[in-house]
Amino acid sequence: PLYWYSHQHPKFLWYDVGPYECTGPDTGRRPVRHTPYPDDTWLADRASDPNELTNLAATAPKEVQRLQAALSATFDQLGAPPEQLRRLGLR
Repeated sequence: PLYWYSHQHPKFLWYDVGPYECTGPDTGRRPVRHTPYPDDTWLADRASDPNELTNLAATAPKEVQRLQAALSATFDQLGAPPEQLRRLGLR
């Protein structure tokens, strides 16, 4: 999950953060409650849809494959842990 690391509520987030959790020194955090995209894979055309409201993944599967391969290659170059690729559905 995502966490907001502060005892104060963020003033710029439009979504809610959970209660403050302190389990030890320097561990104070609040879980971020957000609504994920309705689909696992989301592709948007930011030029025509800047708010990314329309999912184009089903209509452009080759573009999705190309972008996923590029992202996977970048993670490989960076030495990202395999868990990260699995979590993103790239492996």
